[in-house]
Amino acid sequence: MKALAAGWKNRRKEKDVARAIEILREKFASVDAFGPGQVIEFHGSTETETQEMQARRAFEIMQQFLSYL
Repeated sequence: MKALAAGWKNRRKEKDVARAIEILREKFASVDAFGPGQVIEFHGSTETETQEMQARRAFEIMQQFLSYL
């Protein structure tokens, strides 16, 4: 993940990359935000506990990635 983030960081002044980072920050602003919700939809689990774990993990991964930028 650090290598991927380093590539993004090197290009963060590019308009499209800057916009992508902005969108990710917005969509993954919280566990209950749109991004983690879409991860739940993608996986399609019907179990609440599983959905909560998926949302939390998606949020944490994205926050870690964004912190490297």
